[in-house]
Amino acid sequence: MSLNSAFFLAMYFNGGDKMKISVKIHQKIASLLRDNRIINLWLLVGFVAMNTAPTAANELTLKLKPSQCVAIHQGKTCYVDVELLWQAQDKGEYCLYSSQQTDPLKCWSKSDNGRFEREVLARKNVLFRLRESKTGGVTISKELEMAWIYKRNAKSRSTWRMF
Repeated sequence: MSLNSAFFLAMYFNGGDKMKISVKIHQKIASLLRDNRIINLWLLVGFVAMNTAPTAANELTLKLKPSQCVAIHQGKTCYVDVELLWQAQDKGEYCLYSSQQTDPLKCWSKSDNGRFEREVLARKNVLFRLRESKTGGVTISKELEMAWIYKRNAKSRSTWRMF
């Protein structure tokens, strides 16, 4: 709202007489104009904040192939050859960990990508995690899920029956 439009609104409510604009009305109009500027400023700040996405310091990607291991019977050991590929924005020290052991599977020095292949033997899901080894910071993980062709029944079937 400009000063002129506020002045004409005040004249309209005072019957069109310029001289009858009171000091209170003039102060109210000035207050509205200040409030309008503050609102516009907050709208601008909000718009800029919504359109400015924070960027991650170091974005990691991790791919696991295959993502599932299939065993014949539930609870039996599953055998699969896995391939893990990772990529980072920044070069650094990275280590790959598995939920099957505490020591790292492999570490890379001064690298921004890597590849790891191995046969995995498992009876339950295996979690692979890549993290920066110096800071222990940025972490990404993928899970190798177990699947079965035949699920274990709650009731065991006998090969013979009495009745």
